[in-house]
Amino acid sequence: MHTEVHVHGSVLVLEGASQQELEQALTPWLSYVDIDSLSDAKSAQQDEPGIVFDRRRRMLEICWTGWVGRNFQKALETAFEALCPYTEEACGIEVTYYHDDGRDEHGMVFVGPSLEAVQDMQRKFMVEDVSAL
Repeated sequence: MHTEVHVHGSVLVLEGASQQELEQALTPWLSYVDIDSLSDAKSAQQDEPGIVFDRRRRMLEICWTGWVGRNFQKALETAFEALCPYTEEACGIEVTYYHDDGRDEHGMVFVGPSLEAVQDMQRKFMVEDVSAL
């Protein structure tokens, strides 16, 4: 059984980080969906760019939708953990699963240059969520 998932966010990467290094870090995700490189990381939704590295802005832009199975979350978390050493600052990446029964499951995966930076970003998101209530 496959589930539609949407992954969305922007990751500021370190100056000098190459597309090859980012692809290597994202290998668990790319391999899971049978993709060899970022140039092949197209979204199932035609109006979404997929996974794109903008070298000039040092930004890894993620707006990707695909069909995945139950082990996708682990592959995604492993990929983002490997991406952490290439990040300039911490950020949250939205992950939304669209289940067949109509339920949407929304979550966040955080990446950052250090555990402290990631925890600070998690706290920031939590404060924003509580404030919105």
